[in-house]
Amino acid sequence: DAARRIAEGDFSARVTFGGQGNNELHELAHAFDGMAESIERYFRQNASIMEVTPEALVISDEQGRIVKANAHTEQLFGYSREELIGQPMQSLIPERLRNAYADYRDGQFAASAVREMGVDAGFFAQRKDGTEFPADISLGSLKTEKGHWVISAVRDMSERKKFEAQILHQATHDALTGLPNRRLFQELLSRAMARALRTERIVAVMFLDLDGFKKINDTLGHEEGDKLLKAVAERLLGLLRQDDVVARQGGDEFTILLQDVRIVQDMIQVAEKLLACIAEPLHVGTREMHITASIGITVFPFDDNDVDSLLRNADTAMYRAKELGKNNFQFYTAEMNAAMCERMEIESGLRRALQEEQFVLHYQPQCQIASGKIVGMEALIRWQHPQQGMIPPAKFIPVAEESGLIVPLGEWVLRTACRQIKRWREAGMPHLKMAVNLSARQFNQADLLRMIQGVLEETGIDPRSGALELELTESMVMHNVEASVDMLKHLHEMGLQLSIDDFGTGYSSLSYLRRFAINTLKIDQSFVRDITVDPEDAALASIIVTLGHSLKLNVIAEGVETTEQLSLLQNMGCDEAQGYYLSKPLPAEALEPLLRAGYLATTPVSV
Repeated sequence: DAARRIAEGDFSARVTFGGQGNNELHELAHAFDGMAESIERYFRQNASIMEVTPEALVISDEQGRIVKANAHTEQLFGYSREELIGQPMQSLIPERLRNAYADYRDGQFAASAVREMGVDAGFFAQRKDGTEFPADISLGSLKTEKGHWVISAVRDMSERKKFEAQILHQATHDALTGLPNRRLFQELLSRAMARALRTERIVAVMFLDLDGFKKINDTLGHEEGDKLLKAVAERLLGLLRQDDVVARQGGDEFTILLQDVRIVQDMIQVAEKLLACIAEPLHVGTREMHITASIGITVFPFDDNDVDSLLRNADTAMYRAKELGKNNFQFYTAEMNAAMCERMEIESGLRRALQEEQFVLHYQPQCQIASGKIVGMEALIRWQHPQQGMIPPAKFIPVAEESGLIVPLGEWVLRTACRQIKRWREAGMPHLKMAVNLSARQFNQADLLRMIQGVLEETGIDPRSGALELELTESMVMHNVEASVDMLKHLHEMGLQLSIDDFGTGYSSLSYLRRFAINTLKIDQSFVRDITVDPEDAALASIIVTLGHSLKLNVIAEGVETTEQLSLLQNMGCDEAQGYYLSKPLPAEALEPLLRAGYLATTPVSV
């Protein structure tokens, strides 16, 4: 069949080198086995077939000397055919590799080739000018009157190898930064661990996360965020040793592998340099950006002995660094792991609690200091866990913020509070304002206005009725002043009351406050707590009251717990107060008698 196809001129279409092509070449060689014609006559009659074959074809005798070559051989190796004839096949192989083909020496070449006939052997070939290139060779045998001769088909694999290298790089490196990706980092870490065991050294794994990157991404856009990530990657590469590895895990997370570490102080020095390096201003295009990082560190073989556990430990330590104020590093400890497990349990419980409606709202009254008249209340969320009982907000709110669950949770609070307003008004209760906190994530939602409008329409609350007041923290609105000014303007135009919570803990200025469409300043409880014993806190509280009144804003103090605090705030001219001295947060049904009375007692209540 092979002979017939060659006669029909189909040789070039059928001879392929790789896979089944090798078998076909083998079959082709045997199709001519036993023919009475000489090899010279064969090539004379079929010379055109050799020339149209897309590979370099080299024919050699039993001693391994070249007796025939086609035009592609000249093009590939740079020799003329006259130069090739009579040369040993090994002349086409780099000298450094010739020992690997020792069986192909004079007198043994044909026998060795026959044993490996049809085999695709990847190797390096050498051109006349000495340059090397990756090649594939397929071997076939011709039995002639002069003995077994060997057909070697050689293909230049340079482009294919280059393409394969590109594919491998794409599979193992991050497309944005060019750094190793998670998969490659894990492989390199595994190798480093094995080497460390042999050399009795230690390996450090660092998990680095940029602080506040999401806000930059949301504010300036993903394109600017990508530029920042690339700039950070370049800085990390420039700081580490050649043997160390920095990889991108995804998002704004990077992992670093320090190999052959001798002492803990080495890790500390690297971590300090990394933090200082990232904290320096970054010039991205025409912008100057400032960002910090949090780093978690774990050590092999002391903390754990497998790749996944080490990465998890470093991640846990990084979260601890963020909890301690960010822009610092922390070493992993077993206690951190316990805390992380608890955090994961809380997050899982929060998801289940949202589905099963385990949350309730308590309401803390707000009153006029001068008269004691109730003018409003603040809605405060509580988690009524079916097994653990009431879980305090301080335990689950930070987890909700970090996980993003604060968004659906905040919407639930707003909707539930508005429904309660509606019930109280329908029951003839006084028309009081309800203060609801907005989280930073909620405030940065693209659909915040639509969500609020939808809840108000669903619950039948007129935004211009004064029934709803949204509380935003000072740091939240100051993060991106221009965006905050725009958002507060839209909320104010809807008719909603707006207050700045925790005032005095951030970095507001009079010029900014004048631009914010707000109604109330809320003095943070950290100032109220020591207002009677710390002159500085008292002075700050007095300044806030004066500042608020100068801007024609209402001023309310939270965290009032004693008669002395209330009396001092009244002397300062503070308008309203809220705290345990007046009333602790109460369920809706427990608060109703106070609402009907309309006033709060001036003696402390039981807590």
